[in-house]
Amino acid sequence: MLKVIRNVFDQFEIEGIIYCHWKSNERLAEFVNGEEDLDLLFYPEDEERVHNALLSVGAKKFEALPVGKYENIKDYLALDADSGKLIHFHVHFGLDIGEKNIKQYRLPWTSEILENRIKHEDVDIYTSSYEHELLLLILREILRRPPHKKMFLLKSRIQIKQDIKNEFEWLKKRIHREKLLGYSDKLVPELSSVLPSITKNGITSSGILKSRRIIANFRKRVRNKSSLSSQLILLKFRFSNFAHKVLRKLKIYLPKKRVSPMGGIVVSFIGSDGAGKSTTIENAYKVFSKKIDTVILYMGNPKPENSLFPFLIKATKKLRLFPFWNLYVKKRNLKKAKQLSQKGGLVLLDRFPQSQYSGIMDGPMLTHWLNSGNVLRRLISRYETKCFKQFEKRSLDLLVKLHISAEASSVRGKLPNKRAQEKTKIVDTLTLSNIKKMIVIDTEENSIEAVKQKVIYESWKMIGR
Repeated sequence: MLKVIRNVFDQFEIEGIIYCHWKSNERLAEFVNGEEDLDLLFYPEDEERVHNALLSVGAKKFEALPVGKYENIKDYLALDADSGKLIHFHVHFGLDIGEKNIKQYRLPWTSEILENRIKHEDVDIYTSSYEHELLLLILREILRRPPHKKMFLLKSRIQIKQDIKNEFEWLKKRIHREKLLGYSDKLVPELSSVLPSITKNGITSSGILKSRRIIANFRKRVRNKSSLSSQLILLKFRFSNFAHKVLRKLKIYLPKKRVSPMGGIVVSFIGSDGAGKSTTIENAYKVFSKKIDTVILYMGNPKPENSLFPFLIKATKKLRLFPFWNLYVKKRNLKKAKQLSQKGGLVLLDRFPQSQYSGIMDGPMLTHWLNSGNVLRRLISRYETKCFKQFEKRSLDLLVKLHISAEASSVRGKLPNKRAQEKTKIVDTLTLSNIKKMIVIDTEENSIEAVKQKVIYESWKMIGR
């Protein structure tokens, strides 16, 4: 079990908070090692205590966007410093199940499940009883399909996932049959008539269709969203997914997953050629983007392959207007970074513009015009310098300097020795005025994994501060 997960459950014990992991307990040993999310059920009246307990061990609350938000499910993330894994706790204060992205049924079983919780046979945490979990598994499979009247026509389309089959068989070996029937008679009596057949034959498409008809009244009793409301939610979700795909292609970034209600952060990475900027940024992105809205913005000189309109970059170069395009792209990306961080997202900046060294390391391109005899050139150069000085003053939450020796930079980055010495010196001496925190990581002394761990750890500490 990962240390941060152990700390969470230890804190619940200290605080006397009653909980249980209520589904997919067949794979719980994997979950507590950070392979999957954890689904924890609590009494609704304990919400504030649960919130404080999670915060006390370093977890942070995140907000799902309105389209994908469920009333009784809260999202908390915690970083395990030893493994660098981001752990997701789905905190349930009620049992909402049903179609994906809708969850239109609310089971009034919270007290029932928590009062009969048990200790997992392999993992030292509380789970739902085998009998309750099997009932929930069957109902989840029945109710996850939309309640169409002609559903029997879609029998061939009902596919039972292998994970569900494995869970069923695992639970089947552990249940007490009389206890299972007793719980069924108490909680969902309509299902009792077919339950012996289901436990014998497993969850099948035929069994699901038959059970759907039998529990029609139960479905009505536990439904908490109307058919119209459910369809509207589904339409909104599909439209949101489509809109985000289109906007991403247009290089327009809006939050889609989860954001920090306390605000996001902007992290910038600088380093000479061969220092591992791209690798480090991609590694950080892979960890955070699974759970948090995360974007990489390139702050170096615009590249045709990164542009929606590569021909424009080529055209500006031919027309000797590239410095103007460079200014425009940097302004646009810094504006995007500010907007995304204000909305609670994480922004990773590949490089950062500076005014202290011209013609190198993303500095101004036209300073050689400052003393030109051409008045227009002088004005343009002064304007460019002014813009770069303004860029330098932009707020950064974290600056990551990736240090590398000139010799290693020359070899890895395929640079002439003189150029490598110049670049590494600039990285080491560069100062930016509006930074909350800066860290320096030697990428020769540290492995790629160690660099990733340090960046993730330092970035995580800044989120939500």
